[in-house]
Amino acid sequence: MVFSRSRFGLNSRVWNVIFLLCILLLSACAPEGAKNWPFSIGPQTYAVGLGDLNGNGHLDAFLANGENEVPVPNTIWLNDGAGNFQDSGQQIGKRESRYVLLADMDNDGHLDALVSNTGEITIYRNDGQGVFGAASRSLGQRESGSYILAPAVGDVNNDGWLDVLGGGCCGAGRTWDDGRQRFYPAQDSLWISDGQGEYIHSEQWFDILGTKAIALGDLNGNGYLDAFFANHSSLVGNTHDLDRFQANTIWFNNGQGIFTMSHQTLGEAMSLSVVLGDLDGDGDLDAIVGNEGKDEVWLNRGGQQGWIEGEFLLNSQFGDSSQTRDLYLVDFNGDGKLDVLAVGHNRARIWKNDGLAQFTSGPQFSFKPQHALAVGDLNGDGFLDIFAGSVNHGILVWLNDGQGKFTKK
Repeated sequence: MVFSRSRFGLNSRVWNVIFLLCILLLSACAPEGAKNWPFSIGPQTYAVGLGDLNGNGHLDAFLANGENEVPVPNTIWLNDGAGNFQDSGQQIGKRESRYVLLADMDNDGHLDALVSNTGEITIYRNDGQGVFGAASRSLGQRESGSYILAPAVGDVNNDGWLDVLGGGCCGAGRTWDDGRQRFYPAQDSLWISDGQGEYIHSEQWFDILGTKAIALGDLNGNGYLDAFFANHSSLVGNTHDLDRFQANTIWFNNGQGIFTMSHQTLGEAMSLSVVLGDLDGDGDLDAIVGNEGKDEVWLNRGGQQGWIEGEFLLNSQFGDSSQTRDLYLVDFNGDGKLDVLAVGHNRARIWKNDGLAQFTSGPQFSFKPQHALAVGDLNGDGFLDIFAGSVNHGILVWLNDGQGKFTKK
């Protein structure tokens, strides 16, 4: 058999071997167990929202999916009530999704989905049967180049409709051929619902510190939703000039959706997540912040402590130097005290609360980096279980026996 030579002097057999070696090399970059993704790092589920999507009383899962090279649609997994999940077959959206929140945005009694993509927050409405239509509204920055990623939802102006606060995670820069440059700082933004399906930009500007997560709650005891911003890094002058280790900030709400920054700045770590809850049993909301490094417990000095409510003091740290990308604050063992699930890259750990905001290490859970975790009662026994979803590695469920002991399904 004669093989023709290419103009580079190599015959087709050699080129076939080279091509095969390239395929094998690229396939090795895919995550273990990944299917049909030889040219990429594989699809990843970045976030999961748990809620009853089809009205049958069981917690279903909305998976926010993404991938580096091509879009991966978001998916819906339906729960049979025993913690067994079935893919509904829906493919929602065509952009790389990073966060998802489930909330009733149109007051029709059904949970809708707010999905944060690489550039904007998109709202998908639920018909009550767990079927999500095309995007009904998208919320993004006024200037392209900066990105909104971290969404939070709450009625900040007390009109009965949920509003949207978006965290600007990232700045960006642009350089023209003639040498001109323009820089877009990360910016947090607030959109107010008009009750008719539209969201009006409030024209308020918050941090430019590179927000990775936002938690809403009444921090100063006046009955209105305030905002705790977990910040990471900010673009200062150009694409190579990042000011890292931004302090976290608190913004107080006057009840009309007008926010004023507190005089406090909290911490110096690069923060990725935040949750609010009464950790020490004194009646006010405290905070746990997940960092690139040790996680931090910030106690609100109001309540029974008798200090100024809404001022925070660093109480303790826990964990190691891994990145805590998500936090869930719930009572896992039924003792009436809020424990925390800290989710890292490929493992998560429960930290048990003694009731005075001192945390000790509890059970650990391992999973693929492409999984995202969420917490909820998956089998209807009244105890909080742990769900891990992935677009390409299946569904993992750990069932809680009510004493804080978990069994993997």
